[in-house]
Amino acid sequence: MMGEAGCEMVDASIAKTSQNYCALVPLADCTFTAFTGTGMTGTWTGKVFPKGVPILGKISAFTADVAVMAYQHT
Repeated sequence: MMGEAGCEMVDASIAKTSQNYCALVPLADCTFTAFTGTGMTGTWTGKVFPKGVPILGKISAFTADVAVMAYQHT
């Protein structure tokens, strides 16, 4: 279950590296300036992700231009 392992509010422009997240939920329309996820191909930076839509996967690093709720992976 998402959030069972905990979650973290990450403020805008804070770089998170060497993490183990299973989901990110932007609190406003969001653009990533850095993004790394295992098995997540394509370009994830420079695109607008809508507010409230979860981004699911094994995410190890990101920087966003808005606050993001980051859910820990078990």
